[in-house]
Amino acid sequence: MYTFLITLFTSFGILAGIYYYCTQNILFTVLFAGTAAILSLLLTFYGYKKYKLKSKNFNECLLFIEKYIISVNTRKSLIGSFEDTYSFLEKCKVDELSSADANLKSKLEVLDKYYNFEIYKLFKQIICEYEVTGGNIIEVCEQLLIEVSSLKSDQKFYNSSSIHNLVSFIVIWIFAFAVVIGSKLALTNFMANVYEDFIFQILIFVGFMVFLLSIAIYSVKVFSLSYIKGVKHEKI
Repeated sequence: MYTFLITLFTSFGILAGIYYYCTQNILFTVLFAGTAAILSLLLTFYGYKKYKLKSKNFNECLLFIEKYIISVNTRKSLIGSFEDTYSFLEKCKVDELSSADANLKSKLEVLDKYYNFEIYKLFKQIICEYEVTGGNIIEVCEQLLIEVSSLKSDQKFYNSSSIHNLVSFIVIWIFAFAVVIGSKLALTNFMANVYEDFIFQILIFVGFMVFLLSIAIYSVKVFSLSYIKGVKHEKI
Protein backbone atom coordinates (compact mmCIF):
# COMPACT_ATOMS: atom_id res chain seq x y z
CA MET A 1 0.00 0.00 0.00
CA TYR A 2 2.78 2.43 0.90
CA THR A 3 4.57 1.58 -2.34
CA PHE A 4 1.45 2.74 -4.18
CA LEU A 5 1.40 5.98 -2.15
CA ILE A 6 5.10 6.67 -2.75
CA THR A 7 4.63 6.06 -6.48
CA LEU A 8 1.81 8.61 -6.60
CA PHE A 9 3.75 11.17 -4.57
CA THR A 10 6.80 10.76 -6.81
CA SER A 11 4.81 11.00 -10.06
CA PHE A 12 2.81 14.03 -8.97
CA GLY A 13 5.97 15.66 -7.58
CA ILE A 14 7.61 15.37 -11.00
CA LEU A 15 4.51 16.90 -12.62
CA ALA A 16 4.57 19.78 -10.15
CA GLY A 17 8.21 20.33 -11.10
CA ILE A 18 7.27 20.33 -14.79
CA TYR A 19 4.53 22.87 -14.20
CA TYR A 20 6.85 25.18 -12.28
CA TYR A 21 9.57 24.81 -14.92
CA CYS A 22 7.13 25.86 -17.63
CA THR A 23 5.32 28.70 -15.84
CA GLN A 24 7.55 29.80 -12.94
CA ASN A 25 4.31 30.35 -11.02
CA ILE A 26 4.88 29.19 -7.45
CA LEU A 27 1.27 29.77 -6.36
CA PHE A 28 -0.29 27.46 -8.97
CA THR A 29 2.53 24.97 -8.47
CA VAL A 30 1.83 24.73 -4.73
CA LEU A 31 -1.92 24.51 -5.42
CA PHE A 32 -1.39 21.68 -7.88
CA ALA A 33 1.02 19.86 -5.55
CA GLY A 34 -1.39 20.21 -2.61
CA THR A 35 -4.33 18.89 -4.65
CA ALA A 36 -2.20 16.01 -5.93
CA ALA A 37 -1.08 15.14 -2.38
CA ILE A 38 -4.68 15.06 -1.11
CA LEU A 39 -5.72 12.96 -4.09
CA SER A 40 -2.83 10.55 -3.44
CA LEU A 41 -3.92 10.05 0.17
CA LEU A 42 -7.57 9.55 -0.79
CA LEU A 43 -6.75 7.08 -3.56
CA THR A 44 -4.42 5.12 -1.28
CA PHE A 45 -6.39 4.91 1.95
CA TYR A 46 -9.97 5.09 0.63
CA GLY A 47 -9.50 3.48 -2.75
CA TYR A 48 -6.50 1.20 -3.11
CA LYS A 49 -6.70 -0.15 0.45
CA LYS A 50 -10.35 -1.19 0.04
CA TYR A 51 -9.65 -2.48 -3.46
CA LYS A 52 -6.87 -4.77 -2.23
CA LEU A 53 -8.96 -6.04 0.68
CA LYS A 54 -12.02 -6.69 -1.46
CA SER A 55 -9.96 -8.38 -4.17
CA LYS A 56 -8.15 -10.53 -1.61
CA ASN A 57 -11.39 -11.60 0.09
CA PHE A 58 -13.04 -12.36 -3.24
CA ASN A 59 -10.17 -14.56 -4.43
CA GLU A 60 -10.12 -16.25 -1.06
CA CYS A 61 -13.89 -16.79 -1.23
CA LEU A 62 -13.71 -18.51 -4.62
CA LEU A 63 -10.85 -20.72 -3.44
CA PHE A 64 -12.70 -21.56 -0.23
CA ILE A 65 -15.83 -22.61 -2.16
CA GLU A 66 -13.84 -24.88 -4.45
CA LYS A 67 -11.77 -26.43 -1.66
CA TYR A 68 -14.80 -26.99 0.55
CA ILE A 69 -16.82 -28.74 -2.16
CA ILE A 70 -13.87 -30.99 -3.02
CA SER A 71 -13.32 -31.76 0.68
CA VAL A 72 -16.99 -32.64 1.22
CA ASN A 73 -16.87 -34.92 -1.80
CA THR A 74 -13.86 -36.68 -0.26
CA ARG A 75 -14.72 -36.73 3.46
CA LYS A 76 -18.52 -36.90 3.15
CA SER A 77 -18.71 -34.60 6.18
CA LEU A 78 -19.94 -31.02 6.04
CA ILE A 79 -18.50 -30.02 9.41
CA GLY A 80 -15.29 -32.03 9.16
CA SER A 81 -14.55 -30.51 5.76
CA PHE A 82 -14.02 -27.12 7.38
CA GLU A 83 -10.87 -28.50 9.02
CA ASP A 84 -9.48 -29.34 5.58
CA THR A 85 -10.57 -26.07 4.05
CA TYR A 86 -9.91 -23.11 6.31
CA SER A 87 -6.23 -23.83 7.01
CA PHE A 88 -5.19 -21.39 4.25
CA LEU A 89 -7.26 -18.53 5.67
CA GLU A 90 -5.95 -15.68 7.81
CA LYS A 91 -5.43 -16.48 11.49
CA CYS A 92 -8.31 -14.25 12.62
CA LYS A 93 -10.73 -16.18 10.41
CA VAL A 94 -9.35 -19.54 11.49
CA ASP A 95 -9.72 -18.55 15.15
CA GLU A 96 -13.33 -17.47 14.61
CA LEU A 97 -14.19 -20.66 12.77
CA SER A 98 -12.53 -22.77 15.46
CA SER A 99 -14.43 -21.05 18.26
CA ALA A 100 -17.79 -21.03 16.45
CA ASP A 101 -20.56 -23.43 17.46
CA ALA A 102 -20.08 -26.90 16.01
CA ASN A 103 -22.92 -26.63 13.53
CA LEU A 104 -22.87 -25.91 9.83
CA LYS A 105 -24.93 -22.70 9.89
CA SER A 106 -22.75 -21.04 12.56
CA LYS A 107 -19.54 -21.81 10.72
CA LEU A 108 -20.90 -20.57 7.41
CA GLU A 109 -22.12 -17.36 9.02
CA VAL A 110 -18.67 -16.63 10.47
CA LEU A 111 -17.43 -15.85 6.96
CA ASP A 112 -20.43 -13.69 6.05
CA LYS A 113 -18.75 -10.47 7.16
CA TYR A 114 -15.68 -11.27 5.06
CA TYR A 115 -17.32 -12.75 2.00
CA ASN A 116 -20.12 -10.29 1.34
CA PHE A 117 -20.56 -11.52 -2.22
CA GLU A 118 -23.52 -12.96 -4.10
CA ILE A 119 -21.55 -16.08 -4.97
CA TYR A 120 -20.97 -16.85 -1.28
CA LYS A 121 -24.64 -16.28 -0.42
CA LEU A 122 -25.58 -18.75 -3.13
CA PHE A 123 -22.95 -21.20 -1.87
CA LYS A 124 -24.38 -20.96 1.64
CA GLN A 125 -27.89 -21.55 0.38
CA ILE A 126 -26.89 -24.63 -1.60
CA ILE A 127 -24.85 -26.15 1.24
CA CYS A 128 -27.68 -25.63 3.75
CA GLU A 129 -30.11 -27.32 1.35
CA TYR A 130 -27.61 -30.12 0.74
CA GLU A 131 -27.38 -30.70 4.49
CA VAL A 132 -31.09 -31.61 4.41
CA THR A 133 -31.44 -33.34 1.06
CA GLY A 134 -28.02 -35.00 0.66
CA GLY A 135 -26.89 -36.40 -2.68
CA ASN A 136 -23.74 -36.06 -4.74
CA ILE A 137 -22.10 -32.78 -3.74
CA ILE A 138 -20.35 -32.36 -7.10
CA GLU A 139 -23.61 -32.74 -9.01
CA VAL A 140 -25.48 -30.47 -6.60
CA CYS A 141 -22.82 -27.77 -6.93
CA GLU A 142 -22.12 -28.24 -10.62
CA GLN A 143 -23.60 -24.92 -11.73
CA LEU A 144 -22.04 -23.15 -8.76
CA LEU A 145 -18.60 -24.39 -9.78
CA ILE A 146 -19.27 -23.22 -13.33
CA GLU A 147 -20.14 -19.81 -11.90
CA VAL A 148 -16.91 -19.75 -9.91
CA SER A 149 -14.92 -20.58 -13.05
CA SER A 150 -16.76 -17.86 -14.95
CA LEU A 151 -15.95 -15.28 -12.28
CA LYS A 152 -12.27 -16.25 -12.43
CA SER A 153 -12.31 -15.71 -16.20
CA ASP A 154 -14.03 -12.35 -15.74
CA GLN A 155 -11.37 -11.40 -13.22
CA LYS A 156 -8.50 -12.22 -15.60
CA PHE A 157 -10.14 -10.25 -18.41
CA TYR A 158 -10.80 -7.31 -16.05
CA ASN A 159 -7.18 -7.24 -14.87
CA SER A 160 -5.72 -7.48 -18.37
CA SER A 161 -8.08 -4.76 -19.65
CA SER A 162 -7.18 -2.51 -16.72
CA ILE A 163 -3.47 -2.87 -17.45
CA HIS A 164 -4.00 -2.21 -21.17
CA ASN A 165 -6.10 0.89 -20.44
CA LEU A 166 -3.55 2.14 -17.92
CA VAL A 167 -0.69 1.82 -20.42
CA SER A 168 -2.73 3.69 -23.06
CA PHE A 169 -3.65 6.36 -20.51
CA ILE A 170 -0.02 6.88 -19.45
CA VAL A 171 1.28 7.03 -23.04
CA ILE A 172 -1.28 9.67 -24.04
CA TRP A 173 -0.48 11.91 -21.07
CA ILE A 174 3.29 11.45 -21.43
CA PHE A 175 2.94 12.64 -25.02
CA ALA A 176 0.90 15.65 -23.86
CA PHE A 177 3.44 16.64 -21.20
CA ALA A 178 6.30 16.04 -23.67
CA VAL A 179 4.70 18.56 -26.04
CA VAL A 180 4.52 21.13 -23.23
CA ILE A 181 8.16 20.59 -22.24
CA GLY A 182 9.32 20.41 -25.86
CA SER A 183 7.71 23.72 -26.75
CA LYS A 184 9.38 25.33 -23.75
CA LEU A 185 12.80 24.01 -24.76
CA ALA A 186 12.58 24.42 -28.53
CA LEU A 187 11.05 27.89 -28.68
CA THR A 188 12.74 29.48 -25.71
CA ASN A 189 12.41 33.16 -26.61
CA PHE A 190 8.92 33.03 -28.06
CA MET A 191 7.44 30.59 -25.53
CA ALA A 192 9.00 32.43 -22.60
CA ASN A 193 6.65 35.33 -23.25
CA VAL A 194 3.70 33.01 -23.79
CA TYR A 195 4.29 31.01 -20.61
CA GLU A 196 4.61 34.22 -18.61
CA ASP A 197 1.11 35.26 -19.66
CA PHE A 198 -1.23 34.78 -16.69
CA ILE A 199 -4.13 33.51 -18.80
CA PHE A 200 -1.89 30.92 -20.42
CA GLN A 201 -0.65 29.83 -16.99
CA ILE A 202 -4.25 29.30 -15.91
CA LEU A 203 -4.94 27.22 -19.02
CA ILE A 204 -1.87 25.07 -18.33
CA PHE A 205 -3.00 24.73 -14.72
CA VAL A 206 -6.46 23.62 -15.84
CA GLY A 207 -4.83 21.02 -18.10
CA PHE A 208 -2.81 19.63 -15.19
CA MET A 209 -5.93 19.56 -13.00
CA VAL A 210 -7.80 17.68 -15.76
CA PHE A 211 -5.02 15.10 -15.55
CA LEU A 212 -5.65 14.70 -11.80
CA LEU A 213 -9.38 14.39 -12.44
CA SER A 214 -8.81 11.72 -15.09
CA ILE A 215 -6.57 9.83 -12.63
CA ALA A 216 -9.34 9.95 -10.02
CA ILE A 217 -12.02 8.78 -12.48
CA TYR A 218 -9.84 5.94 -13.80
CA SER A 219 -8.92 4.81 -10.28
CA VAL A 220 -12.52 4.80 -9.07
CA LYS A 221 -13.49 2.70 -12.09
CA VAL A 222 -10.68 0.18 -11.54
CA PHE A 223 -11.11 0.03 -7.76
CA SER A 224 -14.83 -0.70 -8.15
CA LEU A 225 -14.04 -4.28 -9.25
CA SER A 226 -17.12 -4.27 -11.46
CA TYR A 227 -16.68 -7.93 -12.39
CA ILE A 228 -17.78 -8.84 -8.85
CA LYS A 229 -21.45 -8.84 -9.53
CA GLY A 230 -24.55 -10.90 -8.96
CA VAL A 231 -24.42 -14.48 -10.19
CA LYS A 232 -25.74 -15.21 -13.64
CA HIS A 233 -28.12 -17.89 -12.39
CA GLU A 234 -30.67 -16.61 -9.89
CA LYS A 235 -31.31 -20.13 -8.74
CA ILE A 236 -29.01 -23.09 -9.22
